[in-house]
Amino acid sequence: MQIKRPLRYYYYKVVRNRASPESIARGAALGVFLGVAVPPPFQLLAAVPLAYLFRASRPVSLICTFVNPLPVPMYLPVHWVVGSLLLHRAGERWVRKFGLDNLKQIWNELWNHHEISRDLVAFSVGTLLVSTAAAVLAYAVALWAARSYRRNRMRKLAEKRTGDSRVGLSPD
Repeated sequence: MQIKRPLRYYYYKVVRNRASPESIARGAALGVFLGVAVPPPFQLLAAVPLAYLFRASRPVSLICTFVNPLPVPMYLPVHWVVGSLLLHRAGERWVRKFGLDNLKQIWNELWNHHEISRDLVAFSVGTLLVSTAAAVLAYAVALWAARSYRRNRMRKLAEKRTGDSRVGLSPD
């Protein structure tokens, strides 16, 4: 019950934003991209200047940096595996080996000095790909949500003004 109130506050902060639907969608995409790609303390520091640069909604970009369903340590192996598979590196063996009992061995192999440069490239490519995919999805969902909210809001205002519930509906 206590979590419902702050969620409602941020929902209304996003929905009632006076920015254009495209700006809201850019803010959501930027926030999700930063939320997935950048470590937590630096997400917020990067969100506002980048929102100014891309003309995105600042409150939406700040709120969407927190839309991170998994903890950051859960993303790290996913980024690395996606990058390894994309670069045709030996990502398959890591997927098979990945488990709680093998976590220490995997960690030691990751930090092997012979492998670190290739692993860093794979991790960077995976991070870029996963973050971009999440941002594109966030943009599409936010644009749809903002446009449909505005359309419904305008229809309700027109109904209230005219008293006709069929306002805005096309004739059959």
